[in-house]
Amino acid sequence: MKLPLLIHPVPNRGHNPLEFRLPAVGNPKPTEGGTPTSPRLALCLLAALALTSCKVGPNHRTPDTADITPAAWRWQTAAPRANEPRGEWWKVFRDPELNRLQSLAAGNNNTLRAAVARVDQARADARLPLTEAVPRIELNPSAERSQTSGHPPSPVPIRIPAARINQFSVPIDLSYELDLWGRVRRSFESARAQADAVEDDYHSVLLTLAGDVAAQYFQLRAF
Repeated sequence: MKLPLLIHPVPNRGHNPLEFRLPAVGNPKPTEGGTPTSPRLALCLLAALALTSCKVGPNHRTPDTADITPAAWRWQTAAPRANEPRGEWWKVFRDPELNRLQSLAAGNNNTLRAAVARVDQARADARLPLTEAVPRIELNPSAERSQTSGHPPSPVPIRIPAARINQFSVPIDLSYELDLWGRVRRSFESARAQADAVEDDYHSVLLTLAGDVAAQYFQLRAF
């Protein structure tokens, strides 16, 4: 909407013969100099701007997608099965020569042998923390037999006969650590997890070896 510009002639005040005035909007209170001001309106505008700047939007609500997504697509608890054997998958090709090469590679590959040794070591290490969960008894028996001389140096001229001396010692050391803070329990869980990880690596090495043998075999058959 356009406001008309009104021109009112006023007495000459200096060098301006005319004074231009715009029509007032609303009912502003004129000041002493004639210029309309509205401090109350300005304060209201500042308060409105301050309040709107603090608003960040409604609380987030996760949409319910149970009715629009299949059950297989929903969140499921992870169930790792890396420690399970992959099976003899190469037998689906029904190639006797490939089966023979796979058996030969599995029985003579040094990398696979090293992986088996690491599995045995990890399983042995996993059993060590169990010894700290039970009382420990240590026995260190010893026996000693000695004989004195029949002519020991003596200031008294008396003959001292020889003698045999038998000494037996059976020290017993009993110790037990109360697992109040869970150190032994956590050590056992950590060792078991490490053993499972090493076993997973073994199955991965075996799968990689079988895949390499099959790939090389079929490449040679392609020539």
